[in-house]
Amino acid sequence: PTLSIHEQLDSEKIHILLTYLSLLALSRHPTRPVIELNMKTQLLQLDAFLSGNITEDGEATHWVPESDTMERQQRYVDLCSQIVPNLTAAIRQQSSANLVAEPKNQVQGGNNPENKMFWRIVLAPKVVETFGEWVAESKKRDTSFNPDFDPWVDPTTNKKLIRILNSIVDLQYDFVSWNHSPPEPSFNQLRLPEGIEFQRVMSDPSLIRTYYRLVTPSGKVFSQTTIIPETSIIYTEQEAREMWLAKSRPKYLIPDPLHVTVPGRRKGQTWTNADGRGKTWTRGDEIFTLKILFFVFDQQTNAYINHHAVDAELADNIDLNNEAWVTAYRKKVAQWRSRATREATKVRDHWRDEEKIAIYAWANAYCREHGIDALLIRRLQIGKDMLSAVNSTVPGTRSVESVSAWARRQMNFRPNSPLGRLAAEQKRVADLVGAGVSVPDAERYPDEFIDMSAFAVQAGKSVEKNDDDEEQKSGEKASKSNEGIMDD
Repeated sequence: PTLSIHEQLDSEKIHILLTYLSLLALSRHPTRPVIELNMKTQLLQLDAFLSGNITEDGEATHWVPESDTMERQQRYVDLCSQIVPNLTAAIRQQSSANLVAEPKNQVQGGNNPENKMFWRIVLAPKVVETFGEWVAESKKRDTSFNPDFDPWVDPTTNKKLIRILNSIVDLQYDFVSWNHSPPEPSFNQLRLPEGIEFQRVMSDPSLIRTYYRLVTPSGKVFSQTTIIPETSIIYTEQEAREMWLAKSRPKYLIPDPLHVTVPGRRKGQTWTNADGRGKTWTRGDEIFTLKILFFVFDQQTNAYINHHAVDAELADNIDLNNEAWVTAYRKKVAQWRSRATREATKVRDHWRDEEKIAIYAWANAYCREHGIDALLIRRLQIGKDMLSAVNSTVPGTRSVESVSAWARRQMNFRPNSPLGRLAAEQKRVADLVGAGVSVPDAERYPDEFIDMSAFAVQAGKSVEKNDDDEEQKSGEKASKSNEGIMDD
C-alpha cells in the first residue's frame, strides 16, 4: 500500500527527509556543488542509524548486511519515491543549474572536472530526533503540513530551518579543499606511532584498518595498510606499558615477521624492482613488498601495547639483491619477533600448490553459500577452518594474516590467477545486484567458480618436488598449461 505522508512519521522516514533536506542545502551552497543522489550510500547510513551502529556524531561504526540485499534496496527506493519526491526534484534541478553555472563542475579540455560531485550526509541522532519533534509540532499546528518541500522557496518563513540545514552541511564539508570531512572515528585501541591513521572496517566492528606512511631521506614513500583487532576495553598507556614489560605475558605481532621477511635465495635468480623506488619487488612468481611497521599485541587481551617501525634510512637503501641489506632487515625483524614471542624467525616458505588449492576450495565454498558478490577483497578475513585446511596440506605454519594477505594480493594484482578472475566476476555480479538487476542463482551462487579439477595433476607433481629449483620449474610448467592458475 502507498504510504501517506500525513501519517505519523517514524525514525526511518524522518531520517530520509532530513537527509534530502540537507542534500538540498548542500546544493544551495554558494560554491555550487553538483549533487549525486547515491542511494546506496544513503541506505548504508540509514540502516546504521536504525540499528544503533552509530556514534553520537552520526558516524557509522559498521554497515548492516541487510543493506546489501535487493529487497532492502528496493524498499528504500520505493520509500524515497513516496516520502521525498519534491525534494528529489529540487535537488536535481539545483544540481543541474550548478553544473551549468560553475566551470569547475565541467569537463575542461578533455580533463575531468576540477570539482568532484558530493553525495554524503552524516546525521547525528540528536539532530534527527530534534527534526522529528519539529515535524510533529508542525503537523499538530497544521494537519496538512508536508515536510517534503523546498524551504528556499520562502526563505523568510523558513529561515530557522535553513539555518539548521546549513549548519549540518558546514560542519562536515570543507569547500576550500573540496572534501567531505566526517566526524573523527573513535577506537578503544591506543594510537602509539606518530602518523598512523585508524579507519573502520565497516563489515566487522571487531577489526581496525590502519594506515602508516614513511618518507625516507631521499624522498621515497612507503605506505602500509594493516588490519588489527579492536578491543572492547580501553587500556591506558600505563597499562599497555606494563603488559609490554611483563616478560611472562605472551605476545604476538601483526604482521608476523615469520611470514613477511625477505624470502630465501633462488639459484640463478635475482629480484627486479619495476617502479625504481623499492616498493614492489618481483622474482619469478614471487612478490615482495617491504613491511615498515609491526604492531605488538598482548595475547590475553588483544591490546595494542607497542610497535616497531623500520628505520627510514634502512628503507631508503632497500635492495633485495644486496645480501648485506637483506641480512640487516631480516635480523631486525627477527629481533623484534624474538623479543615479543621468545621464538626464532626463519625465512618464509614458498607457497605450495596444495596450500593454494585449499584457499581456492574455501573461496568456492564461500561463494556457494554467501554469493559471489559478497566476497569483497576488504572483507577477506580468513577463518580458523580455512587456516587449518591450509596448514594440513604440507603441513605448515601459515598465519591468518599471511593467508589473508596472499589471497588479497592475488585478487588485487594477479588478474589472470583464479582469485584474480574471481575478483573480476565478483565486481560484475555486485554491480548488477546493486543496480537491481536479477542475477541467475547459477551466476550469483556458483557451485564451483574455480574449476578444482584443473589442479589435481599439478598438485600431485609439486608435492614430490622439494628444492627451490624444482619448485620453480613446476610453477613455470603450470603457468603455461593452466594460464597462471598457480601464480604466487
